Amino acid sequence: ALDAAHRLGIHHGGLKPGDIRLDQTGSPQLADLGLRETAGALSTASLAAGGRLPHVAPETLGGGQADARSDVYSLASILYGATSGAPPFGDLTDQDVPTLTERILREIPKSLIPFGVPADVDHALLTALSKDPRGRPQSAGALRDLLAAASTAPRPATGRRGDRGSLPPTIALGDAPSFSTSPLSIDDVPFDELATPAEGYPIID
Repeated sequence: ALDAAHRLGIHHGGLKPGDIRLDQTGSPQLADLGLRETAGALSTASLAAGGRLPHVAPETLGGGQADARSDVYSLASILYGATSGAPPFGDLTDQDVPTLTERILREIPKSLIPFGVPADVDHALLTALSKDPRGRPQSAGALRDLLAAASTAPRPATGRRGDRGSLPPTIALGDAPSFSTSPLSIDDVPFDELATPAEGYPIID
């Protein structure tokens, strides 16, 4: 939906996680589209009250004109938060509005690699979070394509199950313990051949 809006020359201007909703089929739907087009520029206080401030693009806070690239930043910020558990620069639960605003304008987001994100996907998201809009994918569709290419890129093998190299160096393949495949039994009588007592088995709570 966001890509279609961008192709029509419409930008969201204040994307937050709550604007992305799932319909009955589980497909994502976009809410509040065109809010900035109808309501005009929102103040920092309005952005903070609406929960949009943690995801707003730096140029918007700096007095610049928001466009599709601002939505790309916000979408990448939401994806970053979904992966790490928090927006790139935190939210207003542990800092005030001026502090968060300054961090968005000045700081560089940390890598997501410690959260298990592949390096190429991490690079794609951090690119979309560039301070300079010219350094980001230029539309939601471009960000989608960048992430799709990153997520399908071949990855190096990392010790697949059964590889000799995946075993500790002090253990050889021939030293692996063996386990009996014989059926469980009582006094050498297999379970499936045991007679059921006439009174049945006791019930154990």
